[in-house]
Order: sequence, then C-alpha cells, then structure tokens
Amino acid sequence: RTGDAPPTARLGLDHTDLEAAMHKLDTYVDVQEGQLVEIYNHAVDHAFNRHLGLTCADLMAQNVVTVEFATELEEAWKRLRTHKIKALPVIDRASRKLVGIVTEADFFKQIDTPRASTLAGKLQSLLKPTPGVHASKPEVVGQIMTSKPYTVRPETPILELVRRLSDMGMHHVPVVDEQQRVIGMVTQSDLIAALYKQVALAQSTPS
Repeated sequence: RTGDAPPTARLGLDHTDLEAAMHKLDTYVDVQEGQLVEIYNHAVDHAFNRHLGLTCADLMAQNVVTVEFATELEEAWKRLRTHKIKALPVIDRASRKLVGIVTEADFFKQIDTPRASTLAGKLQSLLKPTPGVHASKPEVVGQIMTSKPYTVRPETPILELVRRLSDMGMHHVPVVDEQQRVIGMVTQSDLIAALYKQVALAQSTPS
C-alpha cells in the first residue's frame, strides 16, 4: 500500500515509452494510449506463455500438509513450524474439499501488539487450549482462517500466478481438482525456481 505501481506494471510500458516510439516512427496511430498499453500487455502475456509453456502442475508441491476446520491452533502452529511452511490449506473432514487457508499472518493478527517484548507471551496464550466449554479467544483453525481462498487448477498457466503472486501480494496458492480437493500447492519460491530454470536453460542453449 505505497505509491509504487505493482511489480509487473513497473516493467511495462509508460507514457514516455509510447511517446518515444511514435516520435521515432514519425507517424500517427488512431489508438488511445490505454488501449495501446493493453494490446502490448496481451502480446507480452501471449509470448510468455508461448515460450515458457509451464502450468501449475509442472511446479506445484504435491505432498501438501493440511489441517481441518476443527484442528486446534496449537497443532496447526506445530505443523507450520515442523514443516517450515507458512500456510496450511484447511479441508472439510468428510468431503476433503478445500474450505479455507490459514497462514502465519492469521495467527499474528490475533495477537497484534506494539510491544515486541510481549509477542512471544501472547502467542503462547493464543496457542494454549482454554479449559472448559467457553473461551474468550479463538481455539480452532476455522476461527482464524481465510475462507474461500484463491485457487488454481493444475492446467492453469503460470502467467496467472505471476500476476497474483507479484501484484496481489499472495505467497502461496492451493491447486485443486474438479471436486475442489487439494492436490498441490504453489509458492513464490516454486515460481522463482521455475523461472530461473527456464532462463538458465535458454541461456545455455546454443543459438
């Protein structure tokens, strides 16, 4: 939430680029500037898909650690720490369909405090189960998760992920099948690794 444009927009066309091109061609094009930028962006997207040709199925992690709506916060946090991950898809116990996602950020939202010295203590208090039947704080994953998270299908081109993960601040996206069951997870790290591999291969290939 700063004054900067989204990452992909920073690398695209701007008014000075268009002005320089028109000056060089010494001609007039009967297209509004916004439409010309849109045409350019669509062309770039098409070229990206044509050259890379990768889908979510090509780079997703398939051994996905999940939790259920009623999983206690202490157990969910333990899984995050044990597997060194930052998000857990939340699935329905009966249907195994995706119902939400819980992230490290969701835990910290519950203990937001300006005093860093009390952070660890507040986290401990949040994770500790409340005895009895009444609680004044969240007790299970379903109470702090994000419902109806953004998802992709295995055949989704990674171009769509580039925009979501870079411009919309997402760090992890569940991959689901036709029944909305989780079959994979794609993270920013997966995307960067895939892009690096493709660029490295292209540079090492003799022209």
